[in-house]
Amino acid sequence: MPITSHDSQRRIPRFREQRWLLDAVIKVAGPEWDQNRLHSLSAPMSPDYKGSVLALQALVKRFDDIAPMFAAVARRFELHAETSSKEGHTISAGDGFFAAAIMYGGAQWPIFENTPLNRALETKKNDCFAQYMKGADHRIEAVEFLMETSRSPLIFIPDWRYGRHLTVRGHD
Repeated sequence: MPITSHDSQRRIPRFREQRWLLDAVIKVAGPEWDQNRLHSLSAPMSPDYKGSVLALQALVKRFDDIAPMFAAVARRFELHAETSSKEGHTISAGDGFFAAAIMYGGAQWPIFENTPLNRALETKKNDCFAQYMKGADHRIEAVEFLMETSRSPLIFIPDWRYGRHLTVRGHD
């Protein structure tokens, strides 16, 4: 099943016409054909999870493989985190939920529309990050700002050690 709907492919002729070329490049170069995606996604993760992310280089053979394979890795991380949490291993659980949130976000990358799959991945990403926030060893706050047409969820992560903070904007 294509990640990009047939309607979208009809609206974007170049994507439809050159899809074979993109798939051929991915077959040879993997999901990092255009940027260092896997290393970037795995960089903030615990070393326990990095290998599974980097293994996707050998597994992804076409564009439509990216979302389901990234989501499968995210789900495996999430299940590991849930097991760790039940066993009282809060640090391991936090690492797993954090890694799962990152990979659910990575799975959204090739989806160009607001589809049920994209919304489901968004929900899973936010749920995993919320679980990570609960057990984090530092303060992380979810904040919503009312915009002209919608609410814009933000995550505020103060880092008092360096006198600055990191704000990560979510998307609706």
